[in-house]
Amino acid sequence: MKKIVLLGIALSLGLHINALLVVNEPSVIIYETPEDQAYIEDVIRYGTKIEVVEEKNGWVYVTYPGCHGWVLKEKLLEIKEDPELHVNAFVGYRGAYLFKEADTEYGPFLALPFETPLEVIEELPGTNKRWIGVKLQDGQTGYIQRSQITFSKRHMTSSDMVSFSQNFMGTKYLWGGTTSFGYDCSGFVQMLYRQMGLALPRNSKQQAVDPRFVKVKKAEAGDLVFFRNAKGKVVHVGMMINQKEFIHAFTKEEAWICVSPLSDEHFQNGHFYYGFEIRHLST
Repeated sequence: MKKIVLLGIALSLGLHINALLVVNEPSVIIYETPEDQAYIEDVIRYGTKIEVVEEKNGWVYVTYPGCHGWVLKEKLLEIKEDPELHVNAFVGYRGAYLFKEADTEYGPFLALPFETPLEVIEELPGTNKRWIGVKLQDGQTGYIQRSQITFSKRHMTSSDMVSFSQNFMGTKYLWGGTTSFGYDCSGFVQMLYRQMGLALPRNSKQQAVDPRFVKVKKAEAGDLVFFRNAKGKVVHVGMMINQKEFIHAFTKEEAWICVSPLSDEHFQNGHFYYGFEIRHLST
C-alpha cells in the first residue's frame, strides 16, 4: 500500500520513481505551511538533497536531514544521478560569484554561498589562470575565481575552527538561516562544527541535549553556551572563543554575528536571557 501511495505522489509531481531532487537556487526558505508569509522552518542552500512527500498548489512538502517543511516546487530540480559523484570543489567562506565569461566586467549571473558543492571542468591557463570553469547541477556552465573556492574539505581542529569562526563577524542574522547569506544562532554553530566533521542537530534546543556534550563549569574555546528564557527553555546558542567571550548570531541588539562577553549581566538578568550553561564536547 505504501508503494502505491508513493507512486501516486511521484506521478502527481511529474517525477520519476526514485527521483533525486536538489535545491536549485542559491538558498531557499522552507516554510511551516504552503504560503509565502508562513512561519520559517529553515533556509537551505543550493545543492541540498531532499525527499518530496506531498504536493499542494505548486508547493511540495519535503524532508531532509534535520528538518522538513514546504517549499515552492519551482525551486527544486530533478536530476538523474547523485551530484556528489562529480563534486570536486566547494565555495569558500566568503561566498562566490559565477560568471558566464572569465571576466568580472561582464557581471555575474549567480551568487553562491559558502559550502556550495561544485564540479570543476576547466582550469584556464596563462593570464586567465585565476579563473576556474565549473558545471552546475542543472547543466549550466560558468567561471568562478580560484580564490573563492577550495578543492578539499579538510576537517579542522577545534582551535582552527575557533579562529575560523571570526571570519563571519558581521554576517547578517537570518531566522532559519544555515548559509553565509545569513545564519541563525543554531545554524551558525552547526556550520562551525561541520568544519570538524561533526553533525549537530538543527536547533538550539536539540543541540542542548545532544548526548555528546557534557555540562561544565569552566569554559574552553570551542564549547557551546546555551541561554534560557524565563520559562527555562533553551532559546539561543553561541560558541566560546576563549574562557570569557563567545561568538554568536544575535538579534537582540544588532542582527549579525558578533562576539559578546559572557560576564554581560544582560545575558542573565532577563534583559536578553535568564541564564546560561556551558557544554563541552566529550568525544
